[in-house]
Amino acid sequence: DIEGLMLRPGQVAYWEWNKTRNLRPAPDLGDITREYLRKRTGRAYDFLGGADFQATPHMAAVLYKVFGTMEAPILWAVDEILVAQAPEDDLLDAVDDAGYAPESVLWIGDASGQWQDGKHSKNGRDSFQIFKARRWHIQPPTKPKTAERFPKNPPVEQRVKLTNKLLSGSGLMVDPIGCPRLAEAFKECELKMGRYGRVIPLGFYAHLTDAAA
Repeated sequence: DIEGLMLRPGQVAYWEWNKTRNLRPAPDLGDITREYLRKRTGRAYDFLGGADFQATPHMAAVLYKVFGTMEAPILWAVDEILVAQAPEDDLLDAVDDAGYAPESVLWIGDASGQWQDGKHSKNGRDSFQIFKARRWHIQPPTKPKTAERFPKNPPVEQRVKLTNKLLSGSGLMVDPIGCPRLAEAFKECELKMGRYGRVIPLGFYAHLTDAAA
């Protein structure tokens, strides 16, 4: 329950998704990605990437450009990469094949990737180590609190609420040519009862939307 909003099983997770409003080709002009990320991180990158680490059903990645203004940025999903039944190295091979270079992308990874890999194994290299070993820059979605060993993902309810807030205006857009499966996922992803009695996005579409959000 967030500010009077109850997440209910069976409800679509991204109820503010609107094909007419949110599904548009990325513009040719107005890219502020490098300027925006330099201001936020101290380093310029050509793309902002999101990654969700699940060997099954797929590893998922979404690449963003930033448009708009520094005060009112628009995240524009321009590419998606899914690799079914795969480890992180296969995902990065696909990223390489798509023409991206390590210095061009800042990845925001699922925080669980700091202590386990996509198979949820904790005995070998974790997801972040695999990315870093191949020279990719990756960081968790939040900054560590003083007592935390690893920063955690934001609460699911906050993430769902923020994503819907962005979708309700012009803060989050999806290119139909670059990201057709992401558009489908935003439309179809449902809220279901997960572990610990929490209602969260679950199912086939949840991993791609997790990478995007």
